[in-house]
Amino acid sequence: DATNSVELLGDCVTHWERAGETRRAYEAAMKLGHRLVGMGMGEEAGKAFERAENLSEESADKLRAVEGRIVALRLSAKWFAVADAYDRRRVLRRETSSEPDLRDEHYLIALESSIWSNDPRHDVADAINLAADRSNSDGLRVKAALLAAMYSDNCYSARGIRKAVAAVADIAEPPDDDGSTSTLRLVYHCAIGEIASVAALANQLASVSANAEASWLRVQGMRRAAIGYLRAGDAVSAEVALLRVLELTEKLRLPHQGYATRELLFDSCIAQGAHTRAEAHLDAMIAANLGTTAGYLQLMRLSAETRLAWSLKNAEMVAHIESGAFSQTPHTIPYLSHNMLTNELALSLLRDQRESARQYLSPLIDLHLKSRSMGRQDYCAEVLFAALRLLGRHRIAGRLAGEYYTIHRREVRSTLWNTSGVEC
Repeated sequence: DATNSVELLGDCVTHWERAGETRRAYEAAMKLGHRLVGMGMGEEAGKAFERAENLSEESADKLRAVEGRIVALRLSAKWFAVADAYDRRRVLRRETSSEPDLRDEHYLIALESSIWSNDPRHDVADAINLAADRSNSDGLRVKAALLAAMYSDNCYSARGIRKAVAAVADIAEPPDDDGSTSTLRLVYHCAIGEIASVAALANQLASVSANAEASWLRVQGMRRAAIGYLRAGDAVSAEVALLRVLELTEKLRLPHQGYATRELLFDSCIAQGAHTRAEAHLDAMIAANLGTTAGYLQLMRLSAETRLAWSLKNAEMVAHIESGAFSQTPHTIPYLSHNMLTNELALSLLRDQRESARQYLSPLIDLHLKSRSMGRQDYCAEVLFAALRLLGRHRIAGRLAGEYYTIHRREVRSTLWNTSGVEC
């Protein structure tokens, strides 16, 4: 099977290296890296490509290895390492008399790393420009548009999403072999388009992804389809789809992908009021030992614990979480900042720390007004409305809750969230 295949390739690299056959060792390491990328094992693939780079003195060989490592680092979401690897690529391309900043998949990954890590060298406008440039391939343009749309969605920017979609509107038959076109349409309709069409689009993306050759594309596409179901308010379909994704991640031995899938499963169960199933997924997240990225993963876990405690109104469940745990690191992406501040507010309310809660009201009201018509806001909205009522601001709580649940809320199915605001 695939696992045995990569183990054999790893043995080949070691064998040829010890035998002094560095060329054969290099080719085996490259083949190993590409095989691991196809399986979605980004960290392992990165190590294989780094090993390949060290096995050759030729700039052209090193360039191939560095480009492979850039792809692997993207799979692991190691954005700062992507930037360093791309700088190394530019140096090697100069050594091989090539254009340093060729507009290709690797350039797009570097652009993506800058955007998600808030690197001032690039911003979302660069992605939109790349998508609009008709000299680029259709596939690259669609991927750039998807990056711009996803980032704009997380920044609560309807204008940014529209610009991203408009940038590729001239492509008559956009390619969709990796699900990018289906995902772009899904993002648009989840956030600002026809929410009633999301289920059909999610089904389409799931179908495209199921036939993808690379395992990581199957996992990514099926998980994105499930997010579509969840954002349309169909938590049951989301859970069914995510359980299939989880099974695939376990079969392929992809612990990081499985962890991210469990977080979404947790969300789908909470939305259904299935607290026992949600807690089981949370327990699995807590039990996971995933090493170097533990800081980010721990934040995901603490966030899930807080949401479960809020749903059950059980302060003891979060007694171990320190106040300020979610705001120690500044978050530049509004969606993430919104949820982290909401977690801090939820902790304050559960602990009846009213004065502490007051500091979060103003920024959360601003974020609510920016985000309320773009979906996935039920948790943030409910906690905010509860805080306003608890702190005596009944008029604004009633107005915001009325506007949200009768005008702005995008999810089309019924919700378990208390539409009148929760009294703590």
